[in-house]
Amino acid sequence: MKTETGSVPEGRFEIVISGSGGQGIILGGKLLAETAAVFSNRQAVMISCFGPEVRGGSSSAELIIDSRTIDYPKIIYPDMIIAMSQQAIDRYAQQLGNHCLIIANETLITDIPKRFSNVFSAPFTEIAIKKLNTAVVANMVALGAFATISSLVSPESLKQIIKKHVPPRVLEIDQRAVDEGAGLAENMNFSFPDKSIAT
Repeated sequence: MKTETGSVPEGRFEIVISGSGGQGIILGGKLLAETAAVFSNRQAVMISCFGPEVRGGSSSAELIIDSRTIDYPKIIYPDMIIAMSQQAIDRYAQQLGNHCLIIANETLITDIPKRFSNVFSAPFTEIAIKKLNTAVVANMVALGAFATISSLVSPESLKQIIKKHVPPRVLEIDQRAVDEGAGLAENMNFSFPDKSIAT
């Protein structure tokens, strides 16, 4: 398989995907970790966390993607977060450095602390409904934006991994959702600085 190692940032990246149960948070984490391992030639681990309710309660995937062997598999200070709900921001805000990358679902997030300097905010749920007629793929829209901005994986590689994890009847819409997010990030021309200054 073709890899992307030439364009993928070096080093260890601690990433959180967080939102509510039913938003496809854990699937998103699995897709991102597997894409990094298969196409970006990186080490990747993921830990999932659930609230007391399956649907509507909190749900998080905590990932580490590293160009070296992962010797400690738990996140300490996340470099990046995909926040799909206000609860996600509220839960992790204290762990996030001022310059970490925040990919925020503007549809469901109304309050992000002003101290954060690298915030990409877009109405992922609203876009999913308007463009694809279902809120279920909002997670895929967010992943597409994340892939484009972070450069840890590419949207095209992400779509290849999606083929392995979703039923054929929803494959096309999931892949289109990734394209929507990637296109959104490109059109907004949002850039994230090198990890060495994102602390």
